[in-house]
Amino acid sequence: MTKRTSSSLVHVFVACTKRKSQQPRDGLRLSEYQGRFSARADAWINRVADEAGDVQALDLYTGESWFVAKQICSKMEELCSLWAISAGFGLVHSGDLLTSYSATLSAGHADSISRSGDQVTPTEATKMWWGKLCERQIPSNGDKHKSINSVANAYPESALVVCGGRDYLIAIVDDVIKAKSQLSDPRRLVVFGAGNCPDPRIGDSWVQVSAKARQAVGGTMRSLSVRVAQRVLEATEPNLFNSGSAQTVLSRLTASLDEFPQYRARRMSDQEIAAWILAESDERPSLTQTFALRKLRDSGRACEQGRFGALFTETMGATR
Repeated sequence: MTKRTSSSLVHVFVACTKRKSQQPRDGLRLSEYQGRFSARADAWINRVADEAGDVQALDLYTGESWFVAKQICSKMEELCSLWAISAGFGLVHSGDLLTSYSATLSAGHADSISRSGDQVTPTEATKMWWGKLCERQIPSNGDKHKSINSVANAYPESALVVCGGRDYLIAIVDDVIKAKSQLSDPRRLVVFGAGNCPDPRIGDSWVQVSAKARQAVGGTMRSLSVRVAQRVLEATEPNLFNSGSAQTVLSRLTASLDEFPQYRARRMSDQEIAAWILAESDERPSLTQTFALRKLRDSGRACEQGRFGALFTETMGATR
């Protein structure tokens, strides 16, 4: 893929995906790294700094959100550049060469950057991790832009479109705020996400994507923010795109739609969840956290992903 950063009017930043076209190499699963948070972070970054990539990021990520993001840039051709917000390698252009890996800024996974028992909270951990990735030079990043702020500094007339889950947005928010200050028009920063804005400093850049919008753009909830960004960009001239125009287009898309049906799930106590995990593991010795959480939610019960991950790790660890 030809890099398009020099003439791009829009830079799209999308959280990396767990699904990849290749299996991670030895030493590139974050679960293999032990010790305190800072030691794990340094060891990981030192490890990936020596990696010579063999596959373009464009082809490495295979998740639904990345597929939609590729469609955005394909339709906009030379007007758009696509970047991955990677927990493993930092900021990565879609044309950069990478090595497959497994690491995530989201809580509750085996390869999460934060773990129960860390001396820092998950929020602090994600911000510190992204900060370390932005500070360190990683050879795979051929464009030499290690942060969103760096991209904004190089292309202040461009629009920056950021899409990601809450854990990723919280991790990069300081970087995004710095980037906003570099833009000739701060309104050209547009952040699409679900729920309330994660930081008031980007409140005027925030475009809240509700489940209602899914009726207009289709797809799954996981890719909703990127799909909404795609629809908004298609309806706007690139040089006129900003947070105000994005909100106007989204409001127009959803104005005639009914609220998406919401179903209230029963919330469980920690003790109930632990007992449920034990019962499930008796029936399925190879029970995984992802499968267990999906089964719990499908049964009409509720538990936040990070909380479930910590309880799953604690409960299963006590039984092995």
